[in-house]
Amino acid sequence: MNHLTVDAGNSQLAFVLYRGQERLGSLRIRTKPQFAPEEIRTAWQQLLQEFQFSEEQCRLTISSVVPRLENNLRSAADISECSSFHWVGWNSPHGFTASESAGREIGADIISGLVGASEFAQPPFVVVDSGTATTLTLVDQSSHIMGVAILPGLVTQMLSLTRSAPHLPQEVSLHPPPNAYGNNTEESLQSGILYGHAGSIEAILARYRGHFNGQKLSALACGGLFHRISSLCPTIDIEETELVNIGCRILSTRIGQEGL
Repeated sequence: MNHLTVDAGNSQLAFVLYRGQERLGSLRIRTKPQFAPEEIRTAWQQLLQEFQFSEEQCRLTISSVVPRLENNLRSAADISECSSFHWVGWNSPHGFTASESAGREIGADIISGLVGASEFAQPPFVVVDSGTATTLTLVDQSSHIMGVAILPGLVTQMLSLTRSAPHLPQEVSLHPPPNAYGNNTEESLQSGILYGHAGSIEAILARYRGHFNGQKLSALACGGLFHRISSLCPTIDIEETELVNIGCRILSTRIGQEGL
């Protein structure tokens, strides 16, 4: 069973192709305000052609948190010749429970990320997803989603600060400075943004762990920006950038096995 997975985020679209559980390759393109369905389809066809696959040989699964692209993503799926298509949502066979209000609001990226995390760890666990926003989703030992914390993402935080203060540079490179303190404006911003963001994540993880009275709480991190702060987050157990795509692949497999 071959799986073509799409992680549609506000910053980029990540296409990952699998043969069974084997990852074959990926393609990433920057998200733009308008993507025609034909453009989206052409992008994943480029990935398929690289490995000499046709659409007919693949099951397509899309996880999207970009409302303005939803219709065009669905249209791209409709005009494709993929053997099946699944749109990730709360009705997907994810295996988690949540309160009624949370179930209505939990996004496809969180659902897919949690499913992906289940391949690497047993509950309880927390998934840290670092993108336009950074989310920390907590799951208890019964696979119940206890809740989510949402932080501004690294780039979001940087742009909000630098564009609100005219005397600061418009952008800084997202690399940790040599020390936690900076010796010039750029290093000072890097310190505050990167060490500050990592510190926020570590502080929330510590509070999450306080709910489990010493029981092991695995922490998994994903997202296109986490590698910028991975060295600053010592309590993260597993880093897997493509956790959402892995979750899409697992959901596709489950649906295929259930004949849905």
